[in-house]
Amino acid sequence: MLLFLDNDILLKIGSLGFLENLKNLFSNDTSSIFILPTAKPYILNNKNLRNKYSEHTLNEIVTILKNYKIILDEFIDDKRYRSLTSIDKIDSGERVLFSLNPPNTDFLILTGDKNSIIQLAKQGSNSEINSTLTGRIVCLEHIALKLLDLHGIDIIGRRMIEKDFGGDKTLNLVFNQPNMTIEKASGGLLSYYNDLYSQSNRLLLPL
Repeated sequence: MLLFLDNDILLKIGSLGFLENLKNLFSNDTSSIFILPTAKPYILNNKNLRNKYSEHTLNEIVTILKNYKIILDEFIDDKRYRSLTSIDKIDSGERVLFSLNPPNTDFLILTGDKNSIIQLAKQGSNSEINSTLTGRIVCLEHIALKLLDLHGIDIIGRRMIEKDFGGDKTLNLVFNQPNMTIEKASGGLLSYYNDLYSQSNRLLLPL
């Protein structure tokens, strides 16, 4: 399986220290992970990120990026990329991801950008997008549910507190509840996932 990551997922999952789990999270076989060409320079040069993440955390993420591949130009459907430029709230990184048409059809797109998923879903009349991306997009809450199932509430809950919830508001709301239990965490994540799924026109990977 091929996994394509946006910069938001890299930062949030990376800051929590779980990037290494991604390669086996959605497949029994080790997945190949691809990142945007902008990922490394974005992390190295964006001063605003230093307000949310420590320099040590960002350097750790950059080190892990060396194990990943850059998305190849030939994986991108140019016609679809151009058609997405007119859609509001879909930035250049997400346009690349939503234009993917790799030769290996066993792939998933991992993105933390909920607005872009909703905006893409509104283009429901675009049968090409639907046929290519239906059930292939993975949101942050889905990843968090997988990690929770893998590691349990003690490890995940502690890491969320220690790492400021990956800098994510939804994770903060879910894991910052009093008397946290795995049932509370799962229920909160599932609620946010279901809400997004209902707006995704089946683009999201089902749980």
